[in-house]
Amino acid sequence: MLQVFHAAVYGTSNPHLNRSASLWVSGLTCVVLALNAAGYFHLGLIGALGLIILFLGLGIGGGYWYVASVYLLSQWIPASSQRVNTEGYTTPVISRLAVLQGVWPLILLGPAVSAQQWWSSLGALMTIGVVVGTVFTLAAAIRRAYCVPWVHAWVYWVITVLGSVWVLVGLVGCPIMILLSLKNS
Repeated sequence: MLQVFHAAVYGTSNPHLNRSASLWVSGLTCVVLALNAAGYFHLGLIGALGLIILFLGLGIGGGYWYVASVYLLSQWIPASSQRVNTEGYTTPVISRLAVLQGVWPLILLGPAVSAQQWWSSLGALMTIGVVVGTVFTLAAAIRRAYCVPWVHAWVYWVITVLGSVWVLVGLVGCPIMILLSLKNS
């Protein structure tokens, strides 16, 4: 995990390590989050396995959305330090999947949930620390993958998060509007 943190902040020259590390870190994060949820809801082995499969599926979809939206933003809001290929598109220095390495602090939510059982203030502080650490490492991974300044990395991250919330509200709100309109007709 420390190697992934070092790679997310300072960069590494091996693109194959970035791709495989990104997939392993994001997969392990989904498994840890699923086990946390299974423990919270007191599910048995079958429930935990179901949650692991569900969280891995949602993680694949969310990871695809995150990587694609950051890539699109790098095309729309290019920085002067980005590489441009012959077709005029900006290209990441390393694999686009490297931006997923920024989710590794979420693995520490397991101890934060456990600490909340004993001392709620400590658990809340640990959770806030994990969220802040995740936001920082996601921006650092964007910065490293696309060779952009910190400001561009933060802008990419904020627009991606706001766009994700907007899409989620649309996915939930549209069926509700349809059902409400059918009820009144």
